[in-house]
Amino acid sequence: YGPPIRVQIDAPKNLHIPVGGKARWFCRVIGQRSAGIRLYWSKVGTAGLPSNAVQYDGELIINGVQESDAGQYRCTGSGDHQFATDDGTLNVEAKPRIP
Repeated sequence: YGPPIRVQIDAPKNLHIPVGGKARWFCRVIGQRSAGIRLYWSKVGTAGLPSNAVQYDGELIINGVQESDAGQYRCTGSGDHQFATDDGTLNVEAKPRIP
């Protein structure tokens, strides 16, 4: 099947985004032709992505970040009976509470 697939999320993998901000990652196939390899994103521990997330061609954007969006996000590349993953983390900084 050729060399194993490798995928990589561009730095920074660990994002610190304030509530209401925009989180963005870009994931790419490393070290070989990317033809026939599909990239898709998921949130670890959930079935899919938050409703405010959009993925396109290796890029994941979360608009209007909420505290519930915090967690680990996984980019998976699959094709030719093999797959590879890389993970990034979203830390959401809560707005300071007004006492």
